[in-house]
Amino acid sequence: AVAPALGLVAVRAQEDRRNAIDAAKDRSSRIAGRAAEAEAGATSQLEALLASAALEIDAMEADPIDCRLAMHRLVDMHPSAVAAALVDRGGRMLCTSLPLPSLPNVGNNPFFRRAVATRGFAAGDDRLAGTPRRGWLAYGYAVQAPDGGVRAVVAIARDLSVELAAAGEDLG
Repeated sequence: AVAPALGLVAVRAQEDRRNAIDAAKDRSSRIAGRAAEAEAGATSQLEALLASAALEIDAMEADPIDCRLAMHRLVDMHPSAVAAALVDRGGRMLCTSLPLPSLPNVGNNPFFRRAVATRGFAAGDDRLAGTPRRGWLAYGYAVQAPDGGVRAVVAIARDLSVELAAAGEDLG
């Protein structure tokens, strides 16, 4: 009588485990869907934000203090933004919202190269101004010069964990 009861307990435990795995898969799928929706919305918002910031380029290039203030305003305007920078067409940062001892060159970063190549908006890699790799994504918006070339790139980085956390909280 004990052996059949142990067998039933083992079968029940296996069913419970399968149900828990299925529930976890379903929750993960829903979180991924919500995160994808949030990502699409955030990308559209960031493109508009960078395009708007590009209109201030004359003031930013003329005064480093105004430039840094503009980068801080840019970060403050998006909930997941963690850093912003104005980058010249050679990749040298002119100013940034981060307190860096020196301004790095980001000319080889994918987001920068794509923004320059397309003369527009580009999403790219997970680095901006030497920030640690924490699931950040960098975006750039090319500011066109009067001759049609690229004058500069306004860039912003955002922490992707903000949207992932929000997607998980929405699902309870």
